[in-house]
Amino acid sequence: LIVAGPGTAPALPAADTSKPLPGAENAGKPGYYTVKPGDTMIRVGLESGQNWKDLVKWNNLDNANVIEVGQVLRVVPPGENASGA
Repeated sequence: LIVAGPGTAPALPAADTSKPLPGAENAGKPGYYTVKPGDTMIRVGLESGQNWKDLVKWNNLDNANVIEVGQVLRVVPPGENASGA
C-alpha cells in the first residue's frame, strides 16, 4: 500500500475559461439575471420576486448551491413576456 503524502495529490484540470457560462447569450436582456459575487438562488429569487425553487427548474440546474459569477439565469417563467414581469 502506497500512501501519498502532502503535496502529492494529482493536479486538477484548469477550468476552461474560453467556454461561455450558461445563458451568456441572454446577458442584459429583460427577464434574465447575471450572477454577482455572493449571490445565492434565494437572493436571486428575492431580487427578482420569484421563488428560488422555480428559478432552479426554469434554469435546469442540477444543484441549486452551484451557480457561478457571470452565469445568466432566467428569472421569468418560460414563455412569459419579460416586459410584463
